[in-house]
Amino acid sequence: MLHLVGVLKNLLKFSNAETLKKVVLPIFYDVDPSQVRNPIGYFDESLTRRFGAQRTEKWKTALTKVANLSGWDSRNVVYGHESELIESIIKRVLQEVSQTSLDVACYPVGIDSSIKDLIELLFKSGCQDDVRMIGIYGIGGIGKTTLAKAFYNQICRHFGSSCFLSNVRSEAGTFNGLVKLQEKLLHQILKTKDFEVNDVAEGVSLIKARLGSMKVLIVLDDVDHISQLESLIRERNWFGSGSLIIVTTRDKHLLCGLTTKEKFKAKLLYDNEAMQLFSCRAFNSFFPPHEYVGLSQEIIKYSGGLPLALVTLGSHLRGRSVEEWRHEFVKLRAIPHSDIQKILKISFDGLDYDTQSVFLDIACAFHGFFEDEVTKILNACGFHSESAIATLVQKHLLHRAWHRLVMHDLVRAMGREIVRMESPRDPGKRSRLVIPQEVCYVLRGNKGSKKVQVLKVDRWTLKGVNLSTMAFKKMKNLRVLIIDKLHISGDFELLSKELRWLSWQNCPLKYIPSNFPAKNLVVIDMRKSDIQEFGLNLQCCKSLKRLDLSDCKSLKRTPNFNGLQSLEFLLLNGCSSLRKIHPSIGNLCRLRLLNLRGCKKLMDPPSSICQLKSLGWLDISGCSYIKTLPVDFGVMPGLRTLSALETDIKQWHRKLVNITGLENLPSIERINMLNCTSLQNPFKEGFFSAPALAFPSREYPHLGIEIYLQSNEIPDWCSNQVTASSISFTMPTHNKEYQFLGMIVWCVRELVKVPSSGPWQGFGFSISGEMFSGVFSRYDNVIPAEHMELSCVLHRSYLDTPFEGAIKGGEKMELFELSKYITVKKIGIHLLYLDQQGKVTSLPALVDHSHSQINRSQDLNEVSLEQESRDGRSILKMIRASFPINPLSLYLSVSVYLLFLMIVLHYVAL
Repeated sequence: MLHLVGVLKNLLKFSNAETLKKVVLPIFYDVDPSQVRNPIGYFDESLTRRFGAQRTEKWKTALTKVANLSGWDSRNVVYGHESELIESIIKRVLQEVSQTSLDVACYPVGIDSSIKDLIELLFKSGCQDDVRMIGIYGIGGIGKTTLAKAFYNQICRHFGSSCFLSNVRSEAGTFNGLVKLQEKLLHQILKTKDFEVNDVAEGVSLIKARLGSMKVLIVLDDVDHISQLESLIRERNWFGSGSLIIVTTRDKHLLCGLTTKEKFKAKLLYDNEAMQLFSCRAFNSFFPPHEYVGLSQEIIKYSGGLPLALVTLGSHLRGRSVEEWRHEFVKLRAIPHSDIQKILKISFDGLDYDTQSVFLDIACAFHGFFEDEVTKILNACGFHSESAIATLVQKHLLHRAWHRLVMHDLVRAMGREIVRMESPRDPGKRSRLVIPQEVCYVLRGNKGSKKVQVLKVDRWTLKGVNLSTMAFKKMKNLRVLIIDKLHISGDFELLSKELRWLSWQNCPLKYIPSNFPAKNLVVIDMRKSDIQEFGLNLQCCKSLKRLDLSDCKSLKRTPNFNGLQSLEFLLLNGCSSLRKIHPSIGNLCRLRLLNLRGCKKLMDPPSSICQLKSLGWLDISGCSYIKTLPVDFGVMPGLRTLSALETDIKQWHRKLVNITGLENLPSIERINMLNCTSLQNPFKEGFFSAPALAFPSREYPHLGIEIYLQSNEIPDWCSNQVTASSISFTMPTHNKEYQFLGMIVWCVRELVKVPSSGPWQGFGFSISGEMFSGVFSRYDNVIPAEHMELSCVLHRSYLDTPFEGAIKGGEKMELFELSKYITVKKIGIHLLYLDQQGKVTSLPALVDHSHSQINRSQDLNEVSLEQESRDGRSILKMIRASFPINPLSLYLSVSVYLLFLMIVLHYVAL
């Protein structure tokens, strides 16, 4: 019995082997594992009488645990030969003790911090008893495999068995590749090769049956197709409790089944890490010799923090002289290193033709352009650009930065190298021409061909050279032409009729000839040109969506717009000689933006402008000859932004300020009438009624209305007024017969222009002492002078963050200016409600006139910071609500958002 007690004590230790990081291999010698798993009868009763129920229960639990582990049953050995059993045990034990670590990298620079981040992510991803998954994604060559190997080495001892499947993409591409991968997974996990897998379905069944009770660590490296995941790790319940599955991929979309906390984006190296890794490869030290420092820094910048490039180039340049480094680097800029090209091109090769074409267009011509503009151009070229761009982003060949499309420099170089290899010796036979010397060679020698689709001329390479249109005659399939500052003469009918995008900024021509092939053009960009008359017949331009003639100082009148049924953007700003707009502008039924800013000689716009039902943004600022707006200006239902600074408008027509006329302007968001010194205060109470009703149906219901006027008075209808820098009041109470719609804040301010990186400005709200938030504006973007006094009118919807639809009545509110650069002289409050008859009305607030007029901008640190730190997340939520991202307001929102975010994080840290 004492011997048995010793065995049971050791068994108890073995059952805790998971905690002790030990591997347990049970042997059931002439005993049924089920009897060990559930000990009953005399054995159970004897132990209980002798050692007590508590101790016996621990031993029984230990027996159950061990019996559930994978091991050997001597009764199942062939013919009962014990030698077979012993040989099997020895083989398995040798496999366990001989497990070696994976080779990671000679110089694992930057790995430790990424492993730390992965461990933190692992703790956040779920309970340790769950089957957890981690997806590591990123561009090719960023070090996903290296990171996965290092992480595998660090944690594999914590699992009963483990498997690292390398090069899944290439392995799966071979004959019967998925089956071989399934076999490899089973062999490594089960430590045996005694069986074969005949097909994928059988492999799935074996994985589920054999691994379902095992705590395993599995790494699938370089996955590029969903079939690989479905064949190997489709369901978490295929594996035992506590298992961990790691997947590395270039395609983030393959990880869509994982939660945000289960995805890890591999990071590029910081400059100091990049210098260390490159120097280790090039010089076998952590820093380059003095004479190589400058060149090393240039190469590191060229590499963009990509480990693959740093290792490859460091090894390539090792042992060479400074002069050789210079020659090699010049070559690298023209022709990327083949090892780098080969790895990066893997992602490109996996794309369909349509997506490959979009990638090459962006790499060669549209890098850094706005996504919306690129999408329109490429769609016009017959591509499905939205889908292609989404795919490129998922595969990390492209990323978005503030609505622009950008690439890693080496990825962009990879794309250009693909184009170069289409015809290494004859540039005229390539699909895209962008390298200045090659473009010059082709155009001057008339060596183009029908293969050329995209041509970009560097504005300085051919400066002063007058080319003939004959240079473009052979390029019959040219669809993108960028020829800024280029002098061209001849028969323009020779140009490609497939042109979709023409950029000819600083065009020296006095007029555009009528035979210019513009039938398929989507964009015409002729900014800063010498054009006096736009002679092109636009009736044939049925695809044109953007016409940019801004800063054409000699342009005196616009063309006839009839036939431009697709035009969305018309930019005439800075055309200082423009006097007249053709009345046909009213026929542009899809026009969304009209920019006339700075057209100093432009007379009053034609009345037909009021027919622009889709117009959302109109800028007539600086048009000092404009004195009146058309009579029917108030019937433009899509108008969101009107900028009319420094005009000579004396009055608004009644329809713009009359409540009945305003019912057709539900979308207005921003009006700027500063420096209109002839204008009297035009905004009556009814102006705000229609927008108040329309807020829930708007695309951005939180944006509100902003109006800026050259005025120092608040109208009488805004009844709740104080001559103070802040206002305190109590919301009216009612018996649910009124619905709160929003609040008009009318204030007279003395503003000082501050840098765009300066403090944020706007109103703070305190509601019932429970919440702090704000209505933010960058006034320096709207005031033309360094210092001025103006009226600022803000209409905030009940959906806005300060209210969030929760105003019931009786709440005490306080409004105060947040910026020390602004002096508030007067404040007025007007509350809008909807009565039971569906009419907009106003209810009076109870204003606290005894409220102390403290300087709230100075008191902000004391009053608001406590509440900010108490709930920083609610403030961030408010910021997002105050600044929805859209192309027309991005310039205003970005600087405020970033600045406020830094302030919040700083205060929360304190």
